[in-house]
Amino acid sequence: MSHESLTERDWARECGCSRVYWNTHESNTTARSLYDKVAENRGFIRYQIELPK
Repeated sequence: MSHESLTERDWARECGCSRVYWNTHESNTTARSLYDKVAENRGFIRYQIELPK
């Protein structure tokens, strides 16, 4: 497990968070390889709609 992930976990706990989550592009295989080692991919896909200003 990376040093950064432990630091982020500690920070999240200190802030009263019960979880940490993030987004990455599906083509970012380098990052996804790391994330697969430190977190669980629960299969969610994010959709987005831009709203007019």
